Amino acid sequence: MLQIDPGAVTAYTVPLPTGTVRFDGDAGADITIDGKRLGPLPLAPVQVPTGTREFTARFEDGREQVEQIDVVVGGPTTLTVDASRAIDASTPNGALSVFPPGSRR
Repeated sequence: MLQIDPGAVTAYTVPLPTGTVRFDGDAGADITIDGKRLGPLPLAPVQVPTGTREFTARFEDGREQVEQIDVVVGGPTTLTVDASRAIDASTPNGALSVFPPGSRR
């Protein structure tokens, strides 16, 4: 229990709840969550603060898979790393060209 005397100022850090994130998928992809590098797959499950997190998998050919994930208490949250979902990170803003069926390119 935290006790603060009247008129006093006390610093206190509230620990945030964490959730477990597991990784499944293509070995060798380099993983970051919220900009923090975790390393290449395969990886052991990790504990991260709950909430919306940005996950990035960088593949050896320079492509990236970037997704927003929701980490919850009690999980685990499983991230599937799939090279077929990656985009070329060298394109402006990671833009993809999408053409409707039957359209001309």
